[in-house]
Amino acid sequence: KFGAGTKLLVIDQKVKKPDVTILATSMEVVRYAGSANLLCNLQNFFPDAIHVVWTIAGSNEELASEQGEIITDASSNQSSLYSWITIEKPNIGKVYKCKYKHEGNTNLWAEEEYDT
Repeated sequence: KFGAGTKLLVIDQKVKKPDVTILATSMEVVRYAGSANLLCNLQNFFPDAIHVVWTIAGSNEELASEQGEIITDASSNQSSLYSWITIEKPNIGKVYKCKYKHEGNTNLWAEEEYDT
């Protein structure tokens, strides 16, 4: 029995965890705009079932974030996804984590950190 939102995948392709990179707004933009954006770029993963959240290091509280649509390359069947957060100037200086659940993870959650 499956719950709402459950996705059952039957695959004949090897599971591949995402390649993850975090990109940040330049400090010039932060000084001008008063905020920064962090972008978590998750690429080349299979299957396309993935869950992404942002946290501050030392906290499990999920931060408000935005997420693009999953894009799948038809020839490789690998997917990519972007997730981002906006950080107001008073919160710059903290360590932020892009955490994700995916079939390719050896642990329940994998994460990438960025020190602002």
